[in-house]
Amino acid sequence: FFNEMIDPKTVKSSIEIFPEIDIKINISRKKITLKPSKNWPDEAFRINVLRGISDFHGNMLNNSKGLFYSSSLSIPTGKISGKIFNFNQFNPSKIGLFQIEDSLKLVATTENNYLNEFKFNYVPNGDYVIIGIEGDIKNIYDDIKFYNYAISNNKIRVNNNYIPGIKLNYSYPTNRKNIKSFQFKNDSYGIAQLNDGSIINVIDKKYFEDGALYSEDISFFESSQANDSILVSISLENKIESYSINKVVYFNKGLLDTIPPVIQSNEIIDNKIIVTFSEPLVINDNAELFSTLNSDSTFSNLEYKVSSPIRVEIMKLLTEMNLIKINNNLIKDYAGNNLTDSLLVANLNNSVVKNLPKGNIFGKIIYEGRNKIIVEAVNVLGEKFKAKINKYNEFSFLDLDVGEYKIWAYEDLNELNDGYFNGTLVPLKYSAKFNYYNEPIQTRANWDIEDVRIWID
Repeated sequence: FFNEMIDPKTVKSSIEIFPEIDIKINISRKKITLKPSKNWPDEAFRINVLRGISDFHGNMLNNSKGLFYSSSLSIPTGKISGKIFNFNQFNPSKIGLFQIEDSLKLVATTENNYLNEFKFNYVPNGDYVIIGIEGDIKNIYDDIKFYNYAISNNKIRVNNNYIPGIKLNYSYPTNRKNIKSFQFKNDSYGIAQLNDGSIINVIDKKYFEDGALYSEDISFFESSQANDSILVSISLENKIESYSINKVVYFNKGLLDTIPPVIQSNEIIDNKIIVTFSEPLVINDNAELFSTLNSDSTFSNLEYKVSSPIRVEIMKLLTEMNLIKINNNLIKDYAGNNLTDSLLVANLNNSVVKNLPKGNIFGKIIYEGRNKIIVEAVNVLGEKFKAKINKYNEFSFLDLDVGEYKIWAYEDLNELNDGYFNGTLVPLKYSAKFNYYNEPIQTRANWDIEDVRIWID
């Protein structure tokens, strides 16, 4: 029964039976009646009434409701409760309770309430892990590849007890890309298009025997082992793990390539011009490769660095408008075609230079574990600033733009980068412990905010 009339259109998708059976749903003003199409299960079962049920004004339930039924005289007394963080607040999150066996067995699901809290009642004794998904739980091993998710930070053992304080921090999915197509451009270079639309340049390894100049959009193949086909193997990373994708492709020797390379883009980063080319190039090491026009109409050579087969960094900017001459006869693709461009214009006015008032934040982490800790400040634009703690567990953020920041800290368990580790399922690895400062912090110009304390249990 409800305290007001409910919208029938919102009911069917907001009722769950676990284990799943076919049911008939009857809605009458303030009342919902559920009947099985055949019989109720002989075993214990749960009915979840989700927050999607609303009145005729679109107001949803503040809390979901879980009902437990059993024909047995004994009903489990275990309870688990917790809270979720860093998720899309416009959608209820689906939270699953999984028993740890040879594989994960889904025992129950629930949703967060309007305070972002969740609860499981009537939990049988056993070992569990809790996983939250910004979406529906169908196959949890696949779900975490496509939706932001959170895994509890340790094994949860229930023995007729109540376990409060479980924290779930949502982060990126563990999506793995695939090679959608591959096309050779010449005998030494091809393009792999991935299923997300991104491009990987694949180069004959003979040009880079030591694997130097590797970048995230460059990979290699072994032409010395090629007959009519080759194995293209690309090493990739998502936010928390490394993996490889492979594809056997037809190798068309003698492919004629007459299309010359061009400059695809240039941008100014950290007072350097980053030049990106349309394809991998052979660049002769020559001091006169790049030069700039002086006020007396003479040219001065510019220092440069080849940072990858498709990128060059020009190390010094001279004026607001840099007119750079390129000795394009010294830059060729793997088929011997010269670079088309002989001139580059880089405008310093396109670079972003901030000269705004700044503020500082100082604080301390209370933590008794053995892992390193990373502290992160996130502004309203989603920009992230990271800090590490000293031997006294103190941290500082210096010269932050004036504005509002969310401050949180987490264990540094990510083996690939300094991002938060939200766990994996194959193999099962629990997430990093974390906590958030209890309210946003507003920085002020030329002002220090001190004694920001964050407890990590």
